[in-house]
Amino acid sequence: MDGDYSVSMVKNRRGLSVMILLFLLVVIGSLAIAALMITQSGGRASGGVLESAVNFQSANSGLEWVRHITSGYTTSDKAKWKSLDGASHETAGSGGPRFTIDIDYADSDNDPMTEDTVTIVSMGATGARQAGSGAREVSIQVTVPVGASGYSFSDHFDQSTSESFDKRYQFGQASAPHQDMTPYKTVLPQAGGDTLNLFTHSSEAGGTPSVLRMGGAGEARLIISAQACLKWSASGPSGNCDYAQCQSINGCEARTGLDILPDGSGFQNYFIKIRARLMSGDGFGIYFRSAYANQDDPYNIDFGTLTAYIWQYDKGLGYLAPCDRSTAITGNNGMGMLATRRVEGGSETCGVDCAIYQGQASPATYPFFCPENESNLPILAGWRFTEPDWLISWRTIYIYVFGPKANVYVGREGITGIGGENLPEHVGEIDLAQVGSLLQTGDVGLRTWNASVAEIDYINIYSNDSDNNPTTFTGE
Repeated sequence: MDGDYSVSMVKNRRGLSVMILLFLLVVIGSLAIAALMITQSGGRASGGVLESAVNFQSANSGLEWVRHITSGYTTSDKAKWKSLDGASHETAGSGGPRFTIDIDYADSDNDPMTEDTVTIVSMGATGARQAGSGAREVSIQVTVPVGASGYSFSDHFDQSTSESFDKRYQFGQASAPHQDMTPYKTVLPQAGGDTLNLFTHSSEAGGTPSVLRMGGAGEARLIISAQACLKWSASGPSGNCDYAQCQSINGCEARTGLDILPDGSGFQNYFIKIRARLMSGDGFGIYFRSAYANQDDPYNIDFGTLTAYIWQYDKGLGYLAPCDRSTAITGNNGMGMLATRRVEGGSETCGVDCAIYQGQASPATYPFFCPENESNLPILAGWRFTEPDWLISWRTIYIYVFGPKANVYVGREGITGIGGENLPEHVGEIDLAQVGSLLQTGDVGLRTWNASVAEIDYINIYSNDSDNNPTTFTGE
C-alpha cells in the first residue's frame, strides 16, 4: 500500500507541475499579447507601453469632459459646441498627461429645428510629446437634439443701453418723396440717425422696460440686416466702411442681424414671431424678404428703393371683397383688415407691382382677414373687433415664410383656446407669386405710418426649411 501511495503521489506531483507550468505559460502569453495590443493600438512603440496606456486614459478623460460640458446642449447651442474645438487640459499639472479636443459640427441644412451631428475626437499625450510620439486618440459621434428656442435672431429690448439696437437695425423716416437715411446712433445729439425721435428704446428716457416704441410722426421703418456696416461717426467719405473690411477700420463695425442661408432652390425660409400692439393711429406692418439698393453702404438707407412683402395690422385700410360679404352685421364700423401687400420702390401703392393680396387661398381662409366680421365663427369666439379692440391689447403674430408662400397666424391677448396668444388663429395663406416678381430672399423689418404708434415686446426669427406651422413649432 505504501509503494502504491508513493507512486500515486509522484504522479500527482508531476500532474500538478505540468498544470502550474501551463498556467504560467498562459499568463505570460496573455501579458505579452496585452502589451503588444496596447503598443499597436497606440501606434507608437517608441512611446512605451506605459506611456501609451496613460495617454489612452487621458484621451478618454477628454471625452468625459466634453460629455459633462455639453450635457443638455441642443441645436441652439451650436456656437458653444464649436467653442470647444481645440480645447486642451493637463490632467496632472504642467508637463503631465493632457487631452486636446477636436470638434466637427455637422449642420448640412443650417436649420436649428433639425437634429445635427457632432464628431468628438480626444487626443491624449504626455508633456511636450505630440501626435506621433505615443499619443492616443479616441472618438465618438453624438446626435444633437433640436433646441426649444433655436432662433437665428432674437431681441427682447431689455438691454441697458441702445448700443445693441443701433448695431442690429437700420432705421429711419421716409415720406414722399422717399429719402436716404443715415444709420447712426439713436441717442441725441449724435449726427444723423433718429433725429425725429421715432424710436424709443427701453434704455432711453421715457422708454418702457423691455419694449421698443416706434412711430408718432409720418412714416417710420426699421430693417434687420446682417450684411451691412455701421459707422459711429458721420465724418469721412462714404467708402470708408465697406462691409468686407468693416471690423478693421476705426469707428466701423459689422452689424449683427438675420443670418439664414437660402435653401437649394434659392428661397430664404424663416419663421417670424413678433409680439406687438397698436397704441394709436392706423396700424403697423411687418416686412419680410425685404431689400434696398446699396444696403451695405454705411451712410445711406435708401428706403425709396425698398422691395418687400409686408403684412399689415391695418385698422385704417377699410374693406375689400370678400370682407364686405358680412357688412350687414349690426355694429360693424366698416374698417380694419389683416392684409399682406407687395412693396416696390419703397411704396405699398406703386401700381402694377404693388397690390394687396386678394385671391382665395382655400375654402376656409383668405390672404386677408376682417376680424370685425368674424363673430359668427365658433372657433373665433371673442374675435369680433370694434374700433377700441384694435388698440392697446397685445397681438402675437406668427409669419411662416417658406418657398413661394407665407402663412400668417395671429394670437390675441385675453383670448383662451384657439385664437389666443399660444394657439394662434390662421388668418391667411399668401401665394407670394401672385403679385409682381417673386422675391426669394431678404430681411425682416417693421413699419408704422400716418403717425401711428406701435410698441414691440420682442422679435424672434427662426429658420423654417421644415415648413413649420403652430402645430409643429411655435418658437419660444
